Order: sequence, then structure tokens, then C-alpha cells
Amino acid sequence: MERIKDVSLAQRAADAIKTSIIEGKYNQGEKITEEECAKNLGLSRICVREAFGQLAAEGLLVKEVNRCTRVASFTKREIEDVLRLRVAIERLCIAQCRERKSIPEVSLRQSVERMGELAAKGEGYEREQMREDFAFHAAIVDGAGNTHAAKVWHGIEGQILTMLYPAVSEYTKKLGRRYHVREHTALIDALEEESTAALDKMIEEHILESMSTLLEIYS
Repeated sequence: MERIKDVSLAQRAADAIKTSIIEGKYNQGEKITEEECAKNLGLSRICVREAFGQLAAEGLLVKEVNRCTRVASFTKREIEDVLRLRVAIERLCIAQCRERKSIPEVSLRQSVERMGELAAKGEGYEREQMREDFAFHAAIVDGAGNTHAAKVWHGIEGQILTMLYPAVSEYTKKLGRRYHVREHTALIDALEEESTAALDKMIEEHILESMSTLLEIYS
């Protein structure tokens, strides 16, 4: 029973540390220790050590040769590589959702509705919109029923959110608060109506729209 409890706590530790990394409470490249995290979370170092291993596998932590652990930092090349991988996975999952008639339309429209509510609240809700944006895309990926693709997509989700978080305000200023609503409404309509080639182009443009803003920040 104790072992099961420890595994559960380790997952909770991983989730808490991941959230802190995504939200910038730890800077990219900053040293992070098991002792500090265990103290802050009120957990044992064993739990935190397991959490560190999971986050390293997800590309959010890097263990150096001298045993020091740092928060991952991302180069412009890595940003482009990860975003293009995301494009490839989502193209596949969209195609399979259509083939398998498993488009999660109710979930997608609920996400768009929440995006609209957040946009109406004005400034200060940009990051909540970003998370709702990811919930929209996660619904498509999971709806495809391709567990292998879903595993890879969710495995890089933390990296992408960490990359995007510093750029959210600038991105919203550039495109407008209702950008998410417009783009995702168009994607829902296209899932039913557009050809595969048109959808491929649309999803690529949609995901890579943020790349120029990100590359400016990470230059």
C-alpha cells in the first residue's frame, strides 16, 4: 500500500513542478534541486526524485554530468523541430478522426465557447486561453484513438507550453484576444467540409503562426 501511495504522490509532485516550470516560476536553465522541491511540496525526496525522472523523460529537466539538474532551455532550432512534430501528429490524428468518424465535436465546441468567455473578460486571461487552446487540440488527438500518436503528443505538450508561456501576452497583442475563437471555429467547420489537403495546410498555418513570435523572443 505504501508503494502505491508513493507513486501517486510522485505523480502529483511531477504535475506541480511541471506547472511551476510552464508558468516560469523556474527560469529556463535554472538549477533545481530535489531538496528544495521536497521541502516546498512537503514530500519525501524519493517522491521528488521519481518526479524528476518523469520530467526529464518529458524534456523539461536536464541532468548534467556533475549530477546537477536544470530546467530545460530551448534553442530556436528545438522550437521549430517540436512545433513541426506537433503539426505532423495533429495532421495524422485529424485524418484518423475523419476516417473513424470520431470527431469530438461537442468537446471542441465547448472549448471554443470557453475561449470566447475568457476573451470577453479582457486582459489577464491570455494564459487560460492558451490552456483551453491545448484542450481543444488534445481532444482531437485523443479522439483519433491512436494511442501511440497521443503518447508522443502529450509527451511534448509540457515543452510546448513552456516555450509559449513567455510569448502569450505578445502573441495576444499581435493577433487579438478573439483570435483563438476565430481560428478554432474555422477548424471545426473545416473538419466537416474541407478536403484533406486543405485541412493539412490549415493546421500547419494554425500551429506555426506562433513560430515567428517565439523565434523573436528566443533570439
